[in-house]
Amino acid sequence: MPQSNAALLLGRKIISVERLSPRQAGFYGFEGREPAFVITLDNGVELVPLADAERNGPGVLEVRTQDQREDLLWTDIIRK
Repeated sequence: MPQSNAALLLGRKIISVERLSPRQAGFYGFEGREPAFVITLDNGVELVPLADAERNGPGVLEVRTQDQREDLLWTDIIRK
C-alpha cells in the first residue's frame, strides 16, 4: 500500500461492519452476490473486500486471532 494510503488506515477504529446497501452493491456490480459487506472506519473510509483487483466479485477476509484461530468473515455472520 502506498504510504499516502496507509495514513487512511493506521490508527483508525472500525465503527461498523454491515452488508452493502443495494446502492453500494449496484456500484460494485454485486447485486445478488454474496458475501458483500463494507467496513467503515471512524474517518469515513469504507473498506470493501473484493475477489480481485478488477472487482470481479465480492470477497472475504480471513480473520486470525493471536491464538492462531482462523475464520472467514462472511456476510451471514455480520450483525448490526
